[in-house]
Amino acid sequence: MKSPKVKGIGEVITEYGAKVMKVFKKGLLGRSLFDFYGDVKADTFRTKENSIVPGTPADGKGGVVYTKSSDGKLYYKSNEVSEVDLTTHASGTVTSVGTTGTVNGLTLTGTVTSSGNLTLGGTLAVDISSDTNLVAGTNCTLSGDTLNVDDAFLKNDAADTIAGDLTVDSDFLYIKDQSGSGAASRLTTATLTGNKTLTLPDASGTLALINYQRHILHCGFNGSYTGSMYLPFGYGGTFEYTSSTNNLEFFGFVCPADGYVESVVMRSENVCGSSTVGIHVAAAGTEVPSAGLASFISTAVDMAVDDTAYKFNGFENFGGSSNSFSAGDVIMISFDPTSDADDTTSTAVLVLDWTNAL
Repeated sequence: MKSPKVKGIGEVITEYGAKVMKVFKKGLLGRSLFDFYGDVKADTFRTKENSIVPGTPADGKGGVVYTKSSDGKLYYKSNEVSEVDLTTHASGTVTSVGTTGTVNGLTLTGTVTSSGNLTLGGTLAVDISSDTNLVAGTNCTLSGDTLNVDDAFLKNDAADTIAGDLTVDSDFLYIKDQSGSGAASRLTTATLTGNKTLTLPDASGTLALINYQRHILHCGFNGSYTGSMYLPFGYGGTFEYTSSTNNLEFFGFVCPADGYVESVVMRSENVCGSSTVGIHVAAAGTEVPSAGLASFISTAVDMAVDDTAYKFNGFENFGGSSNSFSAGDVIMISFDPTSDADDTTSTAVLVLDWTNAL
């Protein structure tokens, strides 16, 4: 059944599917160009390859399907939809999936970004063969098809929990303060009632609980030297001098445990300029530290303002090792200002390891 046409232009009722198509132009060799209205039902659908991409239909005028001669692929586009390659499937970009949406058979390439929770069901397979550009992050390395994670971190907030067993296949388990505030890090249980058991699989192993505590030393003096002078931490008096010889009782402090000097704070009535603090150590069998250069020297600090406290730390020897002392050692602390300090007060902060005490 066909409707009337004028010079081959008009509506035609197709025999298969009974849908209407409109012939809008009579082409060469008697071939007609036409638009379809409604569904198209056919065993096959053929488009001609064209080197010229058809124009984009106006809004409300539907879309166009065409084949490019450059690659022989089938494309679609409309006023709202940019050109889409119809020969690809189960790949590309998923712009949005609803809260209960499901995407099956999706292949993800490139960078996958999720602005919220991303839940993956079933098995997630990641190909880390040599042909895949998988880049390992900090503390992660790739060796063939093996992903090695050197360190695993929990974020520093109260919401992090481990439900189940935590197995550490290493010599040490470190709990480190990541906040930078200097707050003490703690390993605790949720409740402290009842008996708690810490089991060592190897009975021959050793469980060491390191007990560090700070110890404060204080002294005051009238600094009359511009060179290195030993401070009277031994008795808290006001006598300072440039030599340690025969002055153990004034300047020396015998250490009851292993440890190190964390910092020394200096405050003088004068501007002292660039200054350093030295840590001098005498091991067992030696009365006092050798005169001269300190065992460990702090980073230089500019004491540019009088009656102002300045903190000295970073004590290292010439090899770059941080300061330390052993239980039973004698330590002395020296001060080396550029200008006379005169009335000065000082506080030293020691960290003692009471698990390694006399």
